[in-house]
Amino acid sequence: MAETFYLSNIVPQNFDNNAGYWNRIEMYCRELTERFDDVWIVSGPLTLPQTGSDGKKIVSYQLLDFQEFTLYLSTRKIEGARSVPRLEKIMENLKNAGIEPDDYFMSCYERKLEELKAKEQAGLPEGKPS
Repeated sequence: MAETFYLSNIVPQNFDNNAGYWNRIEMYCRELTERFDDVWIVSGPLTLPQTGSDGKKIVSYQLLDFQEFTLYLSTRKIEGARSVPRLEKIMENLKNAGIEPDDYFMSCYERKLEELKAKEQAGLPEGKPS
């Protein structure tokens, strides 16, 4: 496994967190690398500060409900999809969950679908489905 580490991978050193939740996340990620050729792990959030009227920088963000969160995660999956069947499966999963895609999601989906179909027509290999 070729590894890449960034400073964004640093977690505050807290035994309960590192030995508990974070450890389970790392174990799961390692397991994914044994099952798939490519694994992309993206974590967040990234929230940039706004300068208030008093000159202080404030970070605020909207909390997502289940539907918004599912659309956000599905949009990330679309960007990483490497085959048309995988892309179609993402859409199927949303419909089965009763979640209606928003305009942003649909624009990402359509753009990726065009990109993957163009690769298929050009005869480029799809790689292992993501």
